[in-house]
Amino acid sequence: MITVIIPAYNVEQFIARSIRSACQLPQVSKVIVVDDYSDDNSYIIAQEMSKEEEKLVVMRHDGHQNKGSSVARNYGISKCDTRYVAFLDADDYYLINRFDDTLDLMQREYIDGVYEAIGIEFTQLSARKNYTDIHGEPKVTMTRINIEPENLFWKLIEGKSGYFSVNGLTLKTKSVQGRICFDTSLRMGEDTDFIWTLSLHFKIAGGSLTKPVAIRNVHGNNQILDSYQAEFWREKLLLKWIDIKINQDLEKGVGYHLMKRLVVTRLKKEGKKINKINKIKGVLNIINQNPEYLKLLFS
Repeated sequence: MITVIIPAYNVEQFIARSIRSACQLPQVSKVIVVDDYSDDNSYIIAQEMSKEEEKLVVMRHDGHQNKGSSVARNYGISKCDTRYVAFLDADDYYLINRFDDTLDLMQREYIDGVYEAIGIEFTQLSARKNYTDIHGEPKVTMTRINIEPENLFWKLIEGKSGYFSVNGLTLKTKSVQGRICFDTSLRMGEDTDFIWTLSLHFKIAGGSLTKPVAIRNVHGNNQILDSYQAEFWREKLLLKWIDIKINQDLEKGVGYHLMKRLVVTRLKKEGKKINKINKIKGVLNIINQNPEYLKLLFS
């Protein structure tokens, strides 16, 4: 009924737990691990587990070298032959209630997908401190309110109602296979880009929004703990969507909120304080470099 896609790269410490957490669930009929040409024993561990776990399929994509999680996920989607598809990062894991509320919602004909809350844990105290310094106090990853599918894109771009993770996302395979993919040009932020694209073009509904269905494991090797890289790729993501806004008729207010986010991202990347004066200077600098962005403030 559900295929779970796990992209894997150098996660030998965590991959066994991730695989077991998905395989144990009765709603899951297949788990596809797509190894992104790991340098450690991740691929070997997954292959060994597949000898005893009939749900598990282990493969590598056609790139023949490390290409990033987007390539691995897209390859997994192309191999999916079940009605539904879900995602799990190889250093994270599902909770036993992962799909308890999901399938009832997915039965609705107009719904293309369901998103649900995920929790967070820290393998190391230093990882918690670094995470808090960059992202603030850890909390359940969820939207703060139940948002109607037709309003989801706007609420995510506005950024005031929370957000969700691909680890808590389940989709109808027919809605995405051959129609939408993860952006392989983004090494970070590709999941946010995927979620924004989904919410713009498809009907995605909220499921379990207060009780986590999966756990994000934050450890010393997480990319999200590299503040410069996080802001560098967030800027790339925002510039992509600003270009989309300029060339497409997206709803009013989208351009304004994208510009606000871009200003804050650049201030963080430059190590400057986030205050009113710096924000105004940031807007003026961006418009001076890109005069066509001026209209975004009113669109």
